Amino acid sequence: MKSSEQFPTRKAQLKQSESAEAIKDPVIIAYRDNDLFAEFVPRITQILERRGRAVSLQTFPRGSNVRTESNQSELIKIAKISLFGSPTDISGKTDRHIGILDRTLRTSLNLPELERKTTSSPGFELDAIIGDIITKHFCGELYSHDQMRSPEGAKSLFQKTATTLAEKLGKPDHIVVDVRKITEHWPFIGADEQYAFQQISSWVREIFPECAVEPGENPRDSGWFIVDRHQSTIPAGIEPLIFRLPVESGIHDLAALGLLPALNISNEEIEERLDILRL
Repeated sequence: MKSSEQFPTRKAQLKQSESAEAIKDPVIIAYRDNDLFAEFVPRITQILERRGRAVSLQTFPRGSNVRTESNQSELIKIAKISLFGSPTDISGKTDRHIGILDRTLRTSLNLPELERKTTSSPGFELDAIIGDIITKHFCGELYSHDQMRSPEGAKSLFQKTATTLAEKLGKPDHIVVDVRKITEHWPFIGADEQYAFQQISSWVREIFPECAVEPGENPRDSGWFIVDRHQSTIPAGIEPLIFRLPVESGIHDLAALGLLPALNISNEEIEERLDILRL
């Protein structure tokens, strides 16, 4: 007689059945392109496909102004496709799939219907997935998505990154902050640009009290230039030092230049994060 271990229990059978069905759910990833996503989305896609998921991408050109009427209309369509499988039907009764959207699509458009989660189309935030992977690798601890929604969490990560930079390059004597588009990302979504500038200025002065901070749309020949990742086409460089926000984008760019410790994020680290999300 065979041992009971060779006969899976009904609970185990159900779990295996549910797991097999879940892995068949396709994934739709919708996002506005940028350097960070350009590196990580293909890697995430490969891993998901290797796990048996079909993946389709809905992309929006990098640097696009999401606040124009025509672009908002297109973003709404892309977001609805990702969350609900259809640009028009938001009933949640579409074929099963999983939507992964970037933060802009989920939040800055302020569309309540896109925040709904249904059993047929659970939604995840692309920025949070990639940001969690980068910050955990860089800091040795996780700066979670919820932490980064708050000014205190964002300040902590910014100051840690800026202090690490200063140890290598020296403290900056002046910083120009371009606040355009910064309010499209946490922790400044819904805030006005003046508030965002004041907050970033206070973060800087807490760690570099002698540093002059001024608003501006163009960098000086030296010093630091803080700018949203969708705003500036200026290549990352040392003079001036381009520090892109959100902070995870700055970490990514500056590590690539050798100004921060190399990230060298492995597929295992990405898979670990996807496992936590049961993707």
